Amino acid sequence: MLASWLIAAKDFKSGFSTPRTGALIFFLLGISAIFFATFVQSFVAASAQNPMGMGGGGNTPPIQELIKGLIYNLQFLLVLILPAVTMGAFADELKTQTIRFLQTAPISSWSVVFGKYLSRFFTLLFAVLLCSVFPLYFVIYGNPEPMATLVGYLGLMLLISYQVAFGIWVSSLTSQQFLAFLFTMLGIFTFFILDFVAPKIAGSGVLSNVLQYLAPLSHFESFLNGVISVEDVSYFVLMTICFLFFANVSYDSKRWR
Repeated sequence: MLASWLIAAKDFKSGFSTPRTGALIFFLLGISAIFFATFVQSFVAASAQNPMGMGGGGNTPPIQELIKGLIYNLQFLLVLILPAVTMGAFADELKTQTIRFLQTAPISSWSVVFGKYLSRFFTLLFAVLLCSVFPLYFVIYGNPEPMATLVGYLGLMLLISYQVAFGIWVSSLTSQQFLAFLFTMLGIFTFFILDFVAPKIAGSGVLSNVLQYLAPLSHFESFLNGVISVEDVSYFVLMTICFLFFANVSYDSKRWR
């Protein structure tokens, strides 16, 4: 485990030694700020027309819907930058053959894979923390539900965890960063649309149910609604472990060539 943390720390620092990571986070903050300003303007306009409150329904404060919208849009924006964060996890070292230093080091394959995963996960976690300044504005000046907001961010972290693991696996399969970026992006979007295409591909049978279960959006939306279920948590944990296992097998197979 110590080896994993050392690898993660090294990769995390090296990621910020180049302009790419900073540019990606700046892009995320910039687009998030645009969404935030748009949401605030819409909320103010709707409140002016209807002083008694806007939409929402039940006991949910209207402003909670804005926070849900910010988190939902943030996960979509992260899909755009996540492949760029994970694509070089193994692909760059495979191309330059610097991976040989790790392969000949007295550390397990799992330590290497888990270290690469942790560095990318914490990079994106740092980006999410920077973007949390926008919902924090609503917390200070509004009346959101604290627990529902925290649950929404928990779901976002679990979603990022599984997507990073997927990106790490794809990066371990190729020495071309562009291919790693492209197939990570395609893979993530494919999982997202499974909810919609499953009934058309497999009808209403068992296969359709399996494909819909593999789609992350329905599980993620439960967290956005402030609901934590064993099924949804287990889904993200199992998917993360599964893709890390695939990455470990891929890396280990190259280690003995």
